[in-house]
Amino acid sequence: MKTLVAVPTFKGGLDDEVRESLVRAETFTLVEVEGGAVRQSYNIENGLPERQDYPGLGGGQDDCPCTPMKVGDALRELR
Repeated sequence: MKTLVAVPTFKGGLDDEVRESLVRAETFTLVEVEGGAVRQSYNIENGLPERQDYPGLGGGQDDCPCTPMKVGDALRELR
């Protein structure tokens, strides 16, 4: 079974850190997982961080005080 996982990231890619906020993520790394293995990954840009009028961007704080984690490490923890 194939699974597509979307991860908020700073620059994109499996070696990038997971961004704590979906709204403030500069990119999203989309990872296709099949049989517990990464098959492909794609990066897409998020246009919202540039918009200062978006209500989710107020206050300058991220949504949670999470420990930085690489995308690949986060995927391994999902298994």
